[in-house]
Amino acid sequence: MKATHLFVGTVCSLFALIIALPSPVLAGRYVINQSPETLSEYFGEPINISESKNGAIYTYSSFELREFLPQFKNVNLSVLYVNSRAKSISFNLNGEANAEEEFDLATISRFYNYIFGYQPSIFKRLARQFSGNETIATYQYCLGDGVAASFTLGGYKQFLSGGVDLFYESKCEPPYVNLKD
Repeated sequence: MKATHLFVGTVCSLFALIIALPSPVLAGRYVINQSPETLSEYFGEPINISESKNGAIYTYSSFELREFLPQFKNVNLSVLYVNSRAKSISFNLNGEANAEEEFDLATISRFYNYIFGYQPSIFKRLARQFSGNETIATYQYCLGDGVAASFTLGGYKQFLSGGVDLFYESKCEPPYVNLKD
């Protein structure tokens, strides 16, 4: 009888441990440094593939992305692959006229959530570089878990120009000791 109780207790403990472990969906998904085949499982088959000087750019359907970012009507999702590995993920505005509406760190957070399946763990500015004048600047933010975002704001209203790129940055790896205050 004691052996049965021990067995049942062990099985119940193992079951509880398995349930407590995060599932791949809850823990997010791996995107950076993945193959086009893997990302097709997340974003569907690419609707366009083009070559650039840096690698291949795959454009994916942006229907679901527009649900995450409803203020951007003409946005598309693209991934730059170098040697068949994802190096950066972008949402591009395609010259959208109303791009100045509602762009803030919450927009980047929604994009990050769409790509990785969870919210960014931190928002820490890495860089700000002015280009030409004081109203156009390119920003880089650390979002945690090895991911950084880059985007350009311009004009007196600081509207988004071009889009947002997510990419790997070693400074953004936990425990974030390489980040300056």
